Amino acid sequence: MGKTPKQLHLEREKRVNDAIQLKEPDRVPIVTLFGFFPAKYAGITCEEAMFDHDKAMKAWVDTIVAFEPDMVDNPFPQRVWGRILEALDVKQLGWPGHGVDNNSGFQFIEKEYMKPEEYDVLLLDQTDYMLRHFWPRIFGALKPFENFPPIHSMYSYGGLARFESFAKLFSP
Repeated sequence: MGKTPKQLHLEREKRVNDAIQLKEPDRVPIVTLFGFFPAKYAGITCEEAMFDHDKAMKAWVDTIVAFEPDMVDNPFPQRVWGRILEALDVKQLGWPGHGVDNNSGFQFIEKEYMKPEEYDVLLLDQTDYMLRHFWPRIFGALKPFENFPPIHSMYSYGGLARFESFAKLFSP
């Protein structure tokens, strides 16, 4: 009779913990970073995996069951966010079906997203820099944030008038 899923889980957990604690495990633990392999293994495109969560989940589960690694990465934070990338209009990445072939992985789009003369601005106020300078460059949907006044000018009641910038974001 085969081992139960609980027994297999406990074996894998012990194997990984032993390796972490520098004890000799029963064998070398297998920890996978599958990338888009499960999509290809399941016969769906990488683009489908980015946008169809049900297909993606089935592909990852089927791959994990077939290959039985000791640990796996969670596919959802990195590969199933096509709609989020589209909504933000991400400029730094090409992703399956958007800037790269629908069966390819991510491609970083290299540009000068931060200019050398902006380092002092970043060091002075990181939040303000990210919100008003960096994010509008890398997320097309946040381009209107370039028009915000400096964040430090909106901290007190005297800065309430500065919030008109928010209203402009949401006006038709």
